[in-house]
Amino acid sequence: MLLDQARRLAARERTEPATAADAAARLRELQDLLGAMRLTGAFTGLEQICPPASLAAMMRELAAGRPEALPPLLSPCLLALGTLGRLDGPATAQGAPAGPGPFPGAAAGPPSPGAFPPPNAGGPPAVPGPGQGAPVPGPAMPRARLAVFLPTTAPRLTVSPAVPDTASGAPDFPATVVAAAGGRVALTLTETPVYIEEKPRETPPTPGERLASPFGAHPATFRGETPPFALARDLGLGWHRGVAWWVDIQSDADLAAGRFDFSRLDAQLAAMGTDMRAMLTIMLPARLRQDGHGGAPGQPGPPAVKADGSWELGPPPAAYDAFVTALVRRYGASPPAGAPRVTYWQFENELDLSRARNDAAGFAALTLRTERLIKKADPGAKVLLAGVSGEDFPRNFETYYVPLLKALHGKGFDIFDLHAFGRAGDYRGLTAMTAAARRTLDATGFARVPLWMTETATYSGAPTAPPGLPPQTEAEQAAELVRRGVFALSLGVQKVFWAMVREGFRFRGDVFDHVGLTTDPRVSPDRPDGAAKLAFFTYRRLCAKLAGCDPRPERLSLAPGAYAYRFRAPGGRTVVVAWADPRP
Repeated sequence: MLLDQARRLAARERTEPATAADAAARLRELQDLLGAMRLTGAFTGLEQICPPASLAAMMRELAAGRPEALPPLLSPCLLALGTLGRLDGPATAQGAPAGPGPFPGAAAGPPSPGAFPPPNAGGPPAVPGPGQGAPVPGPAMPRARLAVFLPTTAPRLTVSPAVPDTASGAPDFPATVVAAAGGRVALTLTETPVYIEEKPRETPPTPGERLASPFGAHPATFRGETPPFALARDLGLGWHRGVAWWVDIQSDADLAAGRFDFSRLDAQLAAMGTDMRAMLTIMLPARLRQDGHGGAPGQPGPPAVKADGSWELGPPPAAYDAFVTALVRRYGASPPAGAPRVTYWQFENELDLSRARNDAAGFAALTLRTERLIKKADPGAKVLLAGVSGEDFPRNFETYYVPLLKALHGKGFDIFDLHAFGRAGDYRGLTAMTAAARRTLDATGFARVPLWMTETATYSGAPTAPPGLPPQTEAEQAAELVRRGVFALSLGVQKVFWAMVREGFRFRGDVFDHVGLTTDPRVSPDRPDGAAKLAFFTYRRLCAKLAGCDPRPERLSLAPGAYAYRFRAPGGRTVVVAWADPRP
């Protein structure tokens, strides 16, 4: 069937070559077909048929509003479809995960640029992401038009898009007033979410609303941002996920003397101010034996590979105790002038991607030790367990986190952290992910522990890795930001952090280079440095629209394929966020 479709597209291109008027639609057909072919694993030569560089060039022209430039780039790809053939063998997804989720991926990588790894943190530590679990192509998000009726007691409702229209050259959210008839309004939903309100709100969150917001970023600033957290303030974010590196705060030379240097973290948190909240992830890289630290400063540890190490401290445990105690007392009990009080802490990140992921007992022991130290220094503090990466979630969660949760048996943390990346439309995989986490937490003594998601994102552009990801427009990224955030909240996730506010991760062209909300010329050379992508304006509007609302929405049953959620704020204000997704 797919081969026949390819040959039909090629034949149509021969007889009716693409024009500026229909090139965008034909590009979408090509993307969907190539994505479906990659998913089956039954075709060869797809990268030669339409190289990633050609797709990337077409996406840039489309995003720039130059459809007349598409046909010369698109026509060779369409014509080459006629040369495709099938591979011998089963038509199954090669390298696809065993489970249903869209969250498998690549091996652990170097630190996120936004995490500010210290210059003396040697080796390739496992660090807060963005989650190194790479997405796998799932079914493409369909083009949809779904007629629904929304019950209302209001005489009219205002409907506005979540993703801006740029036809005028500037981002715009044109609103439409729809009159009610018979206690309901007629709407047509598409895959792009809309806001439906009786009294539209366009004002940014107040300081109090920011502090109560479910939305944040990982991290909410980036190296070189001037002033720090300027983008986060513009967005109206409530949360920043930062990192407290032991090796940065206490160098090897300062270990024996018990000295600490908090200057770098002081400056970052003071720049954040007190109208946002911070959670800090305590990181041990270069202080574990597996990371090259033996029993004394500078002494190399044993060689280790992924899943081959242990969670054993290199320096004396008393030195670690002193570090955690000093850290929490400084930022939890009496933070420096201008800095927020940190009451949320996390020990380490993504056990399932660490080099010691088989050492559940060792990780559990350090988790319990760290939690006791944190709460002794600040009894009101809350602790997050190291976030699960989302890579091959069914397998990795069962293999690495279930033994850990059993070993902890109801102790060691207050919040469970999920990470989830993928392509546009993959948000629905959160259903199985959150259900599995909730089921296991309830069975292992953590029935009252809430869920957070401190890393999630999708991309725009044409990543070169992992292979098989189709290009995505900025509009597709922006729409998924809303779908992913709202859907997660509807499943009971309490906080959602986007990764990241600026493009760039490894600067190798991989998917995590493309998830940011603003551009970096090393990733988007055709865009001005720091230009806001559509997802930036979309996130800012999401934070404003839902400011002051209860973060757990009510699911509305409008029609099969309709996703609609009502958020309520004090004073009777409501906001419905809705879209269509007819996939079974």
